[in-house]
Amino acid sequence: MLYYLLSYIITFLYVKYILALFRKKCKKVYIMGEKKIFSTRVDEDRIKELKHLAVDTDKSLGILLGEAIQDLLKKYEKKAKE
Repeated sequence: MLYYLLSYIITFLYVKYILALFRKKCKKVYIMGEKKIFSTRVDEDRIKELKHLAVDTDKSLGILLGEAIQDLLKKYEKKAKE
């Protein structure tokens, strides 16, 4: 009985430690409001490049696409002001 209790406590502490490390690594939070599904067709080569970039930067495809959309909107916002 004591073995199971100790095993449970150690597992709990281990999971708690991993979650703390994960939160530390994922400090950057992207607040974009409610997320909606948006689909489009993209050239196969661009998708392959994007997947490689996601692996290289250790970010998800969704985060990379969100950054790209923000950059594009800023670019056209600046052009509209000029």
